Amino acid sequence: MSYSNNLSRQIILDHVSNPRNKEKEHSNYKSFTLKNPSCGDIVTVFVKDENNKIIDITYEVTGCSICIASTSIMSELLIGKTIIDAEEIITNFNNMVMGNSYNEEKLSEAISLKGVAIIPSRIKCATLPYKAFSSAMNITGDSDE
Repeated sequence: MSYSNNLSRQIILDHVSNPRNKEKEHSNYKSFTLKNPSCGDIVTVFVKDENNKIIDITYEVTGCSICIASTSIMSELLIGKTIIDAEEIITNFNNMVMGNSYNEEKLSEAISLKGVAIIPSRIKCATLPYKAFSSAMNITGDSDE
């Protein structure tokens, strides 16, 4: 499903105003914190997994609306997925925001962040939570922020 600019804005604003899965109980979860010094974003992602499946994700995030929305959308998108599915989603998301070929069906509401591809300074804002998740899970992605 392609999202119009207006629908994308509405989705982003909804996730900023009503972040999903934020600051839930997270004892015994894997975690990783990343910072984006150019924008001031700070994301800590907490992940619980069992048998190669993501059981729960929660997070703490401060920063711009793109980073906040991206973190909220990511949490909804990855909960319940296998680690392999998560890696595929992350690859598709990264390809999308870099302006490369990607599978739209894998991304659900994350498609609303497609526009960051034309604003290079916002790519880090959108990808920061995915990089933190990847680092927490020791999977694809880098953590050189």
